[in-house]
Amino acid sequence: MSKKPFQFKVNLPEGYSRDERQAIAAEIVSFVRQRTLKGVDFEGSKFPKYSDSYTKSVNFRAAGKDKSSINLTLSGDMLAYLDLQEDNEDELIIGYEEGSKEAGKAEGNQIGSYGKPTGNAKKARKFLGITQEDLSKILSKYPLNDDARREARADAVLEAKERVDDYVNEIKQQGVEDEDPTRLARLLKLKVGK
Repeated sequence: MSKKPFQFKVNLPEGYSRDERQAIAAEIVSFVRQRTLKGVDFEGSKFPKYSDSYTKSVNFRAAGKDKSSINLTLSGDMLAYLDLQEDNEDELIIGYEEGSKEAGKAEGNQIGSYGKPTGNAKKARKFLGITQEDLSKILSKYPLNDDARREARADAVLEAKERVDDYVNEIKQQGVEDEDPTRLARLLKLKVGK
């Protein structure tokens, strides 16, 4: 885990090419987005409910949010900005650019501070991270003993990532006010081989 609450570290075995690491990172980002949109944290627990003050806020009502659907998508921007921050031979850093608005949002969710100077672990929605089991499922698609299979998977994922990136760039430019979470999940999901 990264020491920054708006990023997380993923350790990888050595032997992956840059493109393969980029593809693995894309699959991890997609996985985290999809899991978050289901209202589940990185350890598999449901997110804590929204506070009464938040559900009564102008922003919450203006976005047409449902207080029973806790998926961290008031606008959708935060999940769109989730990306690979550092690519090293044996580790990836995934999360948000330091100092960005989205890093602040992510940190508030991760530690439960929501604009306050200190966090509250009971209110935290720890969406950043991946379990070893989930990482192993992704890495199994990139066997180090099968160059052809690994390279083919990386090529297919990077092609699918380009389609997702088109939508992400649209979100970054225009936002996604009133976006249906189901549609958002569909558009942010990597569709490999399609």
